Amino acid sequence: MKRSWALAALAVLSIGAPPPLPTSVVILAFSSKEANEVTAVENNLETIGIPFETTRDVERIAQAPVVILAGTITNTVLSPAQREKLYRFVEAGGTLVATHVQGNQYFPLFGIAEFAIKSTNFGLRFVDSSQDSSLRYLNRPEEREIHFGDPKGPHELGWTTEYGLSSGTALARFQNGSPALIRNYYGRGAAYCLGVSFADATLRWELGQSSDSEERWVNLFAPSADVFRLILRGLYEASVHPFVLIHTIPDGRESALILSHDVDARESFKNSVVFATLEQKYRTASTFFVTTKYFTDSTDTDYYVSGNIAPLRQLLAMGFDIGSHSVSHLATFFQFPLGDPAVTFKSYQPRSAPTVFGEVKVSKELLDRDISGQHTISFRAGGLSHPRRLIGALEDSGYQIDSTRAAGATLTNFPYRPLREVQLGAERSGMIEIPVTLDDSRGYLTPATLDRVSASWAGIVAANSENNAVTCLLIHPTDTTYKLEAEDRLLRYCRARPIWIGDVTRFGLFAKARAAVRVTSNRVGGELILRLNRERAALPSGLTLAVEAEPSVSRVSVQDSQSSDVPYQAIDHGDRKFLVLRP
Repeated sequence: MKRSWALAALAVLSIGAPPPLPTSVVILAFSSKEANEVTAVENNLETIGIPFETTRDVERIAQAPVVILAGTITNTVLSPAQREKLYRFVEAGGTLVATHVQGNQYFPLFGIAEFAIKSTNFGLRFVDSSQDSSLRYLNRPEEREIHFGDPKGPHELGWTTEYGLSSGTALARFQNGSPALIRNYYGRGAAYCLGVSFADATLRWELGQSSDSEERWVNLFAPSADVFRLILRGLYEASVHPFVLIHTIPDGRESALILSHDVDARESFKNSVVFATLEQKYRTASTFFVTTKYFTDSTDTDYYVSGNIAPLRQLLAMGFDIGSHSVSHLATFFQFPLGDPAVTFKSYQPRSAPTVFGEVKVSKELLDRDISGQHTISFRAGGLSHPRRLIGALEDSGYQIDSTRAAGATLTNFPYRPLREVQLGAERSGMIEIPVTLDDSRGYLTPATLDRVSASWAGIVAANSENNAVTCLLIHPTDTTYKLEAEDRLLRYCRARPIWIGDVTRFGLFAKARAAVRVTSNRVGGELILRLNRERAALPSGLTLAVEAEPSVSRVSVQDSQSSDVPYQAIDHGDRKFLVLRP
């Protein structure tokens, strides 16, 4: 597809200066009232690795290949002159994405004739993925039909917008048959309008507000939120040549299996060494989330005692990772008051006055005190119980990674940066959330179900691999027979494939560093120059750039923020090359 910026690029070439390549998606934030939508779109693009910039300046869209309008589109959000710039942008070959198009002055651009606002839509179905480049990654039934919630149960999804077609084509329809995603060719470009906001379709679900949309929280492939990210990736790759992505997995691998164990029973401490020994055979490591329950109450006995600390020290000496699994491991953790951030082991009263800060700070204090060389930065709550202000408390207590959410609740299989509080509008944290995907507990994995569960787990890993997403495994080390065999089978399956395998903290730190990386492109003749916003020494090990295999590009160079060359290893991968940086 020809672009208006192509002529500008030729003009710059004619005077000998290297033109900037328009590889970044522009998010047009036209109203401060749409802060949640801006946050959602930024989060989606960052998570999937698409270069972007956010602006309130409509003039910035002229050189962009893709523009996303962040917020409901009414007739008054832009001036007539600004609206005309949008029309010219698409007409000249640009790709425009919007949600909730409700201003009739924009109807011709998006190919719609009318709209209706509804609160009764609980899902949508996409057409065949071959019908549009935006749908190229939606190849599984779970990706072609998604659910916002159960119409018979409580839900927190916002309003949806149904459309009536004029010249546009429906790429998805709500459950009642009305169009939910429209594509309209206008001039040389295309405009897409979606009837649900990104804040509702992704950000709200990351807060765990989708518990009514999946029957199970774990042991399933639940990509509903990822579908919207994959649509953006499909559009980006079809609109930018050569496209550049910050790959989601280290070392140019297709996917990641993240290993974890919850040590929350007396026998689990010594058994943890057995699981660690198995993982050493595969040259990998896992995170052991340890409950530091040092008292007996009505729910359980104490098990964080001197005899059980020795295996933890052994794990650390073997090169394994240790995280916190709270002090009390109570299912009512989500109801605990926030408490005093200055709490310590000496002052904490977990039996009579439990608090969120007490659970996260005291468990960290004990692990760091009792295990020489331990520095606890990863957390998972018992029973995945999630207080409203957990992330903020963790961040304030020195943690960097959380794994309390479940993939079936967040409906995402990618690590992401969560909000500090379970509330739209809350501040975005600097932490990384790694949702739990596979879980052996509650009678799911037994000797009788071993074969079925092992096959199911491998299938979920395969589905996530297709999207370059991750799978986080949780096994409670209460048994060293069938549970060990289940993990052995999964490790054997993943080791034979291009899948990164490792612990929660190591992957979380990679994801955290990756989230801060931005890339821009310049082209000089046949050379593509990629510039990163970080110095070479600050780049995470294994960081990978995915660059389209474009015949006109004969050489690719990567530079850091100081214009120093960054060496890399190139791996051919179909329509793209993975550039594995070696900083």
